[in-house]
Amino acid sequence: WQQLTPAVSPPARLGAAMTWDASQQALVLFGGWGDAGLLDDTWRFDGVQWQPVTPTLAPSPRWNASLVQEPRSGRLWLYGGEDFTGTLTDLWTWDGTDWEFAEQVPLPAEDTHSRLAWLPGVEELVVVDGGKPGGNVEVWRIGPSGWQAIGADRSPMALENFEVVGHALPPQLLLVGGHAAGEPGTSGVSMALFYV
Repeated sequence: WQQLTPAVSPPARLGAAMTWDASQQALVLFGGWGDAGLLDDTWRFDGVQWQPVTPTLAPSPRWNASLVQEPRSGRLWLYGGEDFTGTLTDLWTWDGTDWEFAEQVPLPAEDTHSRLAWLPGVEELVVVDGGKPGGNVEVWRIGPSGWQAIGADRSPMALENFEVVGHALPPQLLLVGGHAAGEPGTSGVSMALFYV
């Protein structure tokens, strides 16, 4: 690891959404919770400098949203998060310049502990819902008629505060970290791999 000291940086925050944008060759950061409250700002980092981006439209201020890139189109997708009214389940796209609301049927996961992932091999966006206490992790994909539940082989117990990434061969989701749903003081899985 090497600590960088760019001349300009985003304000300090918790729960920001961030991912690598291969088409722009930069990290993209959105939102989070800072000293001024919930944020709706967008920043780009090229490996040397941070640059604030000023889109004409942006998702509402939030924290704990998910941000992933869809390789086919190069667009970034932002899903969910939380604001002061509760859990958000909206879906937005980023084209490198501006945000656009994605017209979708109501999203399935109304849990604050849901993550968005790109599943290579299947070439689909999926939402991994941490589930309710006593239940299991659920997986949903965007199909032609909206969100569809898909089975998962040996789905882990319900989790909170986890991250997820897709793996291609065979189509798998890798969950990292987290703790048992509804039990913040407990440990969950350090890593879990399951097939979809």
